[in-house]
Formats: sequence, structure tokens, C-alpha cells
Amino acid sequence: MTKFIKVSLILLVLSSNLIFSQERAIQFYLGGYFGLNYNNHIASFNKLDEKYANCCPKFKSAVGSGLSIGGLFEKGINEQFSWGLKFGFSQLDGTFSPKEIIGNTELREEAPPYNTILVQRAEVEHYLSSKLYTLGAEPYISYNIFDKLNSIVGLRLSYLYEASFSQKEKLLRPNNVTFVGGSRIRNEYKNEEIPDKNALQLFGDIGLSYDLKIGANSYMSPAINFYIPFTNISKVDWKVNTVQFALNLKFPIYEHKLITLRDTIFEKDTTVIVDKSVKTEFVRLTKTTRQTKIIENEKDKIERTIIKEYYERVLPKEVFLEISFDVFGVDKQGKKTKNPTLIIEEVETEEGFPLLPYVFFPSGEKSLEKTKMRRIPKEDTPKFSETKLEWNTLEIYYQLLNIIGNRLRNNLKASITLTGTNNNTGIEQNNLQLSLERAEAVKNYLVGVWGIEPQRIKTQASNLPAKPTNPVIPEGIEENSRVEITSNDANIIAPVYMNEIDIIANPPVIEVRPLIQTSAGIKEYKLDISQGNQTIRTNEGKGMPEQFVWEIVQSPIPKLEQEAIITLKVEDNENQVKTYSKNISIQQKTIRKKREIIENDYRIERYSLILFDFDKSTILEIHKPVLEYIQSKITPNSKVKIYGYADRTGTLEYNRELARRRSEEVRNYLKIKPENVELYPIGSDELLFDNNIPEGRSYSRTVKIEIRTPIF
Repeated sequence: MTKFIKVSLILLVLSSNLIFSQERAIQFYLGGYFGLNYNNHIASFNKLDEKYANCCPKFKSAVGSGLSIGGLFEKGINEQFSWGLKFGFSQLDGTFSPKEIIGNTELREEAPPYNTILVQRAEVEHYLSSKLYTLGAEPYISYNIFDKLNSIVGLRLSYLYEASFSQKEKLLRPNNVTFVGGSRIRNEYKNEEIPDKNALQLFGDIGLSYDLKIGANSYMSPAINFYIPFTNISKVDWKVNTVQFALNLKFPIYEHKLITLRDTIFEKDTTVIVDKSVKTEFVRLTKTTRQTKIIENEKDKIERTIIKEYYERVLPKEVFLEISFDVFGVDKQGKKTKNPTLIIEEVETEEGFPLLPYVFFPSGEKSLEKTKMRRIPKEDTPKFSETKLEWNTLEIYYQLLNIIGNRLRNNLKASITLTGTNNNTGIEQNNLQLSLERAEAVKNYLVGVWGIEPQRIKTQASNLPAKPTNPVIPEGIEENSRVEITSNDANIIAPVYMNEIDIIANPPVIEVRPLIQTSAGIKEYKLDISQGNQTIRTNEGKGMPEQFVWEIVQSPIPKLEQEAIITLKVEDNENQVKTYSKNISIQQKTIRKKREIIENDYRIERYSLILFDFDKSTILEIHKPVLEYIQSKITPNSKVKIYGYADRTGTLEYNRELARRRSEEVRNYLKIKPENVELYPIGSDELLFDNNIPEGRSYSRTVKIEIRTPIF
């Protein structure tokens, strides 16, 4: 009891210290309770176990008292309902002491000579006391009936950790006798553990409480609870009803209350302006803004006020504008040279394009309209010229019949043979008539449009070509449906040669980087590049000019060997205008001039004049005139590069090897000094033309030859 009073006093002090928290919301209550139990034991047994002898006919009821003490938790659901949990110790002790009249019982005299007598009526007391200590948890629901009066309904689940008993049978009267053994007490046992106890005890709970306020939201609540047992104490029929008179103490636990902190931050923003009407510098406040932000975290709340002041710093008018620019030459590697000399050079280039003497037909077709050959009206043939063709291999190929027709017209002694072929599969298998009709379609165009005498054109038919492409793959099947053109004059199917003069510049790019200082800002600008009376480039705009890039070889290109003038004109927002100019030296290296002054130069010649048969690297008779022409272009000072190619059929590794053999065959035939030639066996790693079409694959079976010859 003394300890309970001390704990209660401590809790009361704590509750008084929580008064300052009245404004905060209550999360829940914590506290404790102390109670006195009145225990009513209800039973129906005569002994606890066979090993404990007992002559009582039946134990039926007992009473006892005990203490209860523990802690509690309680949380409101709404204004009327709360739920809670009590947990702690409860004592359920009780003592049975029924009396019994026994008769015809042999008892012994208490005094010598200790005779045994037969007693008709003797009274005995059967005494059995129990010690029952439990630890339990008690969830409950509380309902506020009115004002501070609450009803309680709950359950108590307890652990029976101490269950012992003491028993004896005492002879009350007559007073002058004992039991046969010489004692007035028999069947006595002390502090024995109750056999087969039920460790878990379950009780129902109903009760009433009344809340007495003892502080700010703190309560001392007298309560009465009635615990109804659902389980026996042990294996016999034995339950304990308890009426508990308790005193509950409840203390509030409040929600965390944020501490509000306030701070003020001043920010200043100053703008500098120039005013030509003022004489001396000064600062003025133009605007003030105030903004409040609330920043919350788990512990506090910050109310932050930001006051922003806007100032103007007014300066006397002092206008200046200075402009210039730097000029840099940028080479192909990105290296920059300041104030370069620009060299514009003409380089003579010749390129030869082979003629693929095949006209490919779609499967089953015989009409020339179904091919890709370019056809022209008869009246346009006098205007046809090879030199006006587009500088493109496939476009030249698509003019094949016009090129051959023009060459036959100009060479009256030449004749051609047209061999029509088929792929010898499906609808074309053994279809020689289709092969012949294809050849006749080509002949009819040359005769009807170009006016070639019919007797100069021979037609014949074959199933597969004499040198077919692999006839079991789709590409081969497509390529074998064709008309092959051969001639008694190699010039009829000779390559097409084209010449041009390339323009190169060193450096290829000029960068103009403006350098401007201004107090008033730039309104607009204009940059001109001129040579003589011709404006080559113009760039203009609003605001500050950015870096300007001059691509030299883009038209118009400087034509004269005189300086180019770069001029930058700038106007500021105060209408001041400044101009800055710089000259760029230019050297012109024309073909004519280089030859006149006997200056080192070079001529570039490119040829793709040899078309190999499918999967072959053999130099044929038809190739030799072409290679001899190329050989005539090579001097002892020429540097030669030979690039070998293949179509997409075959693996990459195989095609590189095939390209290597083709390149070596050409090198060996041309008899070039090893130190003057480089081989590049590319194979199908790079496809020169569209390999989805037969002409693209055929033109990919080639070598490209590049000859660079110095001009002295």
C-alpha cells in the first residue's frame, strides 16, 4: 500500500506539470490503477487429486481478497466511446472451510490410556486455502453514460504464474478425543502446487467508473469491476468470480505542438541605369515587396518573412562603343590560324565510268518499258551527248542504250550482238522464245529511235548467260534475266570519261569573331565580305553579333587574286554607328597559272573501268584495252591507289579476299612500282551501290583506281 501511495503522488505531480499543455490536442492517456479484489470461489470437487487425501464430501464455495495493480492505456474514439488496455498483477486468493458432522467414527481418547471409542457425532472442518497470482492484459471499451460516469465492457486474459494450496482436516469436537493417529488434524498438506492448473485464464469484465479531475485533463477514477470467469483454475470444477474496487489514474499525452519561429530576411536588388540628365551618381529605392512563407517540419514551424527592396543606381550618361574582330583560318583538323592567307586552288580531275553491257529484265518480262533503261524520243537523239550526262555511275548506266546508239551512229563500221537470256527457272525455264524477244526489244529501240541499220545488230537467244551469276540464289536468278551486248569494236562499250576542275581552299573555313564593347547595347549589325565590286557574303541581324563562319568553296567563290575585305558595321541603342574593316590576302592557283609559272600541282584521275564477272577476279580480254588506257595515264611520278570491292553475296571475310585478288590482278597488269601503289581490299564492307538491284550488284564487282600525278 505504501508503494502505491508513493507512485500515486509522483503521478499527481507529473500531471500538475502538464497543465501548460492544455491548448494541445490529446493523443491518448497513460496511467495506472490500484485495486482491492473480493474473490468469490465457486466449486464442485472433493479433492484436487487422488494423491492428496481428503475426506470432504464437496468443496462448493470460498471467499478471499487480494490486490490488483498495473498500468493502463486509453484512447478516445469519439465523444462517448473510448478503448483501452489495462495490464498488470491480480491476486485471486480464496479459502474453503466447510464443516461436517460425522458419526459412528472411531476416535482415540486424548489422555492415557488412549482408549479407542466409537463417537456417534463428531464435527470436523475441511480447510483448503489457495494462493492464485496472475499477470494479465485487459482490453476494454468504455462508454460515457453521462457527465463523468462511464460503463466498461472488456475481457481479461491472464497468465496464472502462481497456483498453490494448503489443506487440512481439523477435529472441532468433542474436545477430548483425537483421530486414531493421535492428532486432531489429518490429511494436511502445505504450499503444494495445484495439480494440472490452467495457466491461461479468461474472464469477462463489466464495470463502472467515475472520472474525478485532478489536473489539466488528468483524472483519478474510482471504479468497480466484476470479472466473470470462463475457465477453471485446474482440472476440477473451480472458478473465481472477482469484484474489484479500483482507483484508476489517467494522464494525457498530447500531440506534438509545433514551436513557431519567426525570422525576417532582407534582400536587395540593384539595377544600374544611365541617365544623361543627371550630373552625379545616386541610389534610390523604387519598390518594396513582402512575402511570408510557412515552413514546417516535425519539431517546429518557421514563419519566414522575405522583404525585398529594389533600388536603382543612377549613373551619369557616359556612352561608348568600340568594335573590332579577329579573323581565324580553320583547317580540316580544326586547327586555327589567326589572320591567314587564303589560297584558292583549281585541281584537274578526270574520272572514267565503266559501261555495264547488260539490260536487266524483271522475271517473265520482255518489254523494254519494264526495264530501267532511259528512253528518249527520236527527235532528241541529235542533242544527246555523253559529256552532258550526270556525273553518276548508275545514271550513266541507265543511259546505256542511248550511249550505244550514239556510238553506233558515229561509227558506221561497228556492229553489235544482242544475246537474250533467261534465268532458266519457273516460268522462264527453257524459254528461249522469251530470251529472243528480249533481244529483239533492245534491237527495235536502237533501230527505231537511233536509226541503226538492222543488219548491224545480230540477235540470239540462250537459257542462262555464258557466265551466269549463281542460279540458285535470288540475286543470281534476278541477274540472269538479261540481254548481253557485245561488239566487234571495243569503243562501242568502252567506259564514259568525264573531266572537271575541282576548287579547293586552304584553309577551307574562315571564322570572324566580333569584339565589341558598348555601354548602351547593340541595336543592329551588318557584316559584309567583298572582293572588288562583288559582295561575296552578307550577315546582318539585331542585337549583339555572334561568330560568323565563311565556307570558302560555297558559291560565290572569290575569283580574283586580290584581297577580300571584311567589314563590320554596328549601331548601338543610342544611334551611334561604328565601322571596322580588315583585309584577307587571297592567292589564286588556277590550272593555267600553275602551268605558266611551272609550279608543282597534281592531276587527279579516278577510274572504275573494270567490272568483274560474278565471284571472279580474272582479267578478261575485254578489260585489257581499258587497263592499257589507264596504264597510259600513269607516269613514274604518279601515286596510285587501288580499291577492291565486291557485292553483298558471300561472307564479309570471303568478299575481302575476293577484293584483294581483284586488286592484285589489276596491279600486276598495270606493272606499277610497289612503292607507288597502295591496295585497299574493302570487299562488301562498303557497298558502292544499292545491292537490292541487279545493276547495283554488278557495278559493285569492281576496282576503283585513283591516280595522282604531279603537274610541272
